[in-house]
Amino acid sequence: MILSIGTRLDIRQVGANKSGFAKNACLIRVDIDSVEFTNKIKEDEIQVKCDAQLFFEELIKRKV
Repeated sequence: MILSIGTRLDIRQVGANKSGFAKNACLIRVDIDSVEFTNKIKEDEIQVKCDAQLFFEELIKRKV
């Protein structure tokens, strides 16, 4: 699992061949800016539009 919170994933992070990035991993992207989701990294990625602080607070509450 890759949990990306409030960070842009572009060519510097994933490489030029996006299809080779994290082939066997679940990618969860958390960002407050929905524009960041326009550039999909993986077809099956999970996108969560949320403030990072609120995301962490909910994660801690649920003891995930």
